[in-house]
Amino acid sequence: MNEKRRTVLTLLVTILILIISSAIFTMYEKSIISSVTIVFQRNVESLANVLSVSFFQRSEMHDAFLKGDYRIIDEWFDEIIKNFPQIEKIEIIDEQIKGTDLFEIFSNETTIFMKFCICDSKGENCIPNKSVLVTVSAQKMLDDLLIRNIKISKSGLDFVYNLKYTFKSTVIDFSIFIGSLAIGLILVILYLLLTEIQTRRTESTEKLALEAIADLTQSLLKGVLEPTYQLLLQKAVQIIPGAQAGSVL
Repeated sequence: MNEKRRTVLTLLVTILILIISSAIFTMYEKSIISSVTIVFQRNVESLANVLSVSFFQRSEMHDAFLKGDYRIIDEWFDEIIKNFPQIEKIEIIDEQIKGTDLFEIFSNETTIFMKFCICDSKGENCIPNKSVLVTVSAQKMLDDLLIRNIKISKSGLDFVYNLKYTFKSTVIDFSIFIGSLAIGLILVILYLLLTEIQTRRTESTEKLALEAIADLTQSLLKGVLEPTYQLLLQKAVQIIPGAQAGSVL
């Protein structure tokens, strides 16, 4: 019965350890996603600000649009793509940004779009009914951050800017999971050792008790000893080491 009970307890503890290890890894994954989301969003906004201030709030760009000098405009677009490899495409669209914002950021499931007003250097006089649409690779933005375990995917979970992602475990992630599992297994082993020690102590005490009772019974039956309090106390001390008068009976 004790062996069966021990097996059941071991199984339950092992299952509990697996659940705890899985929960630890899930918390680790969520913490990574949370941190990456903040850094990623800041980098996207920083890129949009740099592009707006450096290229689309310039009187030279503004004047080129007014004159229809698309040769200069294309040269600037080429320069932007050269200096910012995460940008895939730049195009002029016949739309104007609503409100007073000088740029907008939006996306589909895998790609980030930045729409810019074309203004003078003061950011005041903007070209009406036109804007520049910049297409940015969300995955390249992540790669620039040296993020290896998050992949942009159409069928993934919700990320920032309506993007989708999937979590790909790396060697480090796997090591963390194995580490938490190893800690759990060590706890199981310690539990089994303590249980075994306690069981052996109990069995040893029971054996001593039976031997003492048998010895006492034989002595009483033979008339060698008389049943006194002191005699019973001596036998109790033999069974329970360290027992003192008044602590057993």
